[in-house]
Amino acid sequence: MIDAGAAYLEVQERLAALVAGLGAAELQRPAPACPGWTVVDVLAHHVGVVSDVVAGGPGEIGDLDRLLDQWRDPDVARDRDTMSARQVAERRGRSVDDLLREWRDAAEVVVPILSGTRPLPEGLSPIVRAVLVNDVVVHEDDVRRALGLGAAPEVPATSLALAGYGASFEMRRRQQGLPTLAFAYDGRTRLFGDGEPAATVTADRTTLVRLLASRLPEDAIRALDWSGDPTVFVPVLPEYGPAHPD
Repeated sequence: MIDAGAAYLEVQERLAALVAGLGAAELQRPAPACPGWTVVDVLAHHVGVVSDVVAGGPGEIGDLDRLLDQWRDPDVARDRDTMSARQVAERRGRSVDDLLREWRDAAEVVVPILSGTRPLPEGLSPIVRAVLVNDVVVHEDDVRRALGLGAAPEVPATSLALAGYGASFEMRRRQQGLPTLAFAYDGRTRLFGDGEPAATVTADRTTLVRLLASRLPEDAIRALDWSGDPTVFVPVLPEYGPAHPD
């Protein structure tokens, strides 16, 4: 079993080291997967997510289980975007060293929570564990691509993010009454649903995470290695609704 705390910490340390070494121009590069944000804004957002968890949870969202409906509920999507904008705005103008210090301090609290050696703050849903891992994995990849560095390494946290995003996709698939879909990766096949899959998509774990995390537009989704027709799945694959520009 993967230690989620250790997996998170591995990504945190790698991303922190990358950002700490950037110059002013690189920090201000736009992050295409996060429209309107720069590289340093992406960092500020994730630091805000972790600090919000330490403080007891993001007030704009309230019950984090609401995020399971963000793909179809405009009120949830609005509250999510308000939360994200606030996290960035609160940290605008601060130095990268200061942001990284806040992140390290908050991680000292959340890493044991992820590892299961420290209880969740009262009132927080267990979904917060998936939220934290999903967020750091996808935003490391966003930062690297904004800097022209290519995909992030596939690590244990990648598998956790795929499992987390996959679980919420399975909920969407059931809610819509869709047939079985298969993900094929690393020589294995994961079924969403029962019985023979109506379609199979073959890709590496990073691409599948990006698919589920609204990083691939519809034409890029359809351009993946599909067996069968993906049409019925395309609208519900992205976690956050229509894909962000890539």
